[in-house]
Amino acid sequence: MALLPFHRIEQNAQEACRRIGVRFLSGYGIPRSKSSALADELTGLNQEFELARQEFLSIYEEALRRWVAAHPGWESLLKEVVPREVVARKFSFAWQMFTVSWFF
Repeated sequence: MALLPFHRIEQNAQEACRRIGVRFLSGYGIPRSKSSALADELTGLNQEFELARQEFLSIYEEALRRWVAAHPGWESLLKEVVPREVVARKFSFAWQMFTVSWFF
């Protein structure tokens, strides 16, 4: 449950890209004329992500304790709990735009 906001934000980012572009290589091909509007939308989603990230990090240890309590016998899967500081460094929202030029 603690990770659901991140799934929603990811889906919203992908939907924003699909709405105005097409799948291209490992991302989306977006018309240059719409790139600024998409960048604004993704920046807004990045801000949502940062708020959700801070909230998640504030409850991280408690969420782990609740999960272990709710799933007796599965705690062996948690051979080593990842420290909150490591999660904070690795948990991010990133995107980049670049122009593809065709030369004939």
